[in-house]
Amino acid sequence: MKTVLTLLVLAILQSSCHQKLTNKKEITEFISDTSNGLTISHELDNDVKVSMVYVPQPLLKVPKLNSKKNAQCYFSFRISRKHNQLLRQLSLDHYSKMVSVLSFRMQDYVAAIDSKNSEVRPTQSVYQQTFGLTNYDELMIVFDAKNILSSKNFKITVDEFGLGLGSLDFNFRSDDIITINKIATEII
Repeated sequence: MKTVLTLLVLAILQSSCHQKLTNKKEITEFISDTSNGLTISHELDNDVKVSMVYVPQPLLKVPKLNSKKNAQCYFSFRISRKHNQLLRQLSLDHYSKMVSVLSFRMQDYVAAIDSKNSEVRPTQSVYQQTFGLTNYDELMIVFDAKNILSSKNFKITVDEFGLGLGSLDFNFRSDDIITINKIATEII
C-alpha cells in the first residue's frame, strides 16, 4: 500500500511538473526555487551564503550514460559573501591555500550520508575557476547515483575546510532528484 501511494504521489508530481516545465530555462528556475528541495541554502555569519544545488545530468555538457549502473548525481556547492565570490575577498596567501584545497582535497571534506548513516564519498570534485564571472565560488561534486538515491533521504555534509564556515549539512529527498532527472531527460 505504501509503495502504491508513493508511486501515485510521484506520478502526480511528475505530471504536474510536465505541465509547467517545457524547456531548459524553466527547469533551471525550478531547481533554483528552494521550495522544490533541489537547492538548499544557508545564511551564515559575516554575510556568507552557502548553497548546495542539484544539477541534472542533461543540464551539463557531459556524455549521457544509458546504464543505471554508471548514473551520476551532480551537485554544485556555492559560496559567496555579500553577493560576491568569497575567495576573491581573502588575502593572497589564504586565497592560494583555499584554491589548492578546493582544487585537490575537497573529497576529504565532503560526504553523503543516507538514512542508515552510511557514508558515501564523492567520486570526484572539481573546483570551477570562474575568474569573477559569477557572484559565487563553485565546486562541482559528483556521487554515484546508486549509492545515494537508494535511501529515501540523504544529506551532504561539508566539513570545515579552511574558511571558518564550520560543518555544513544539506538535506535532500531522493524522490525530488529522481523526478527532476526524468523530466530533464525528457525535455532536453
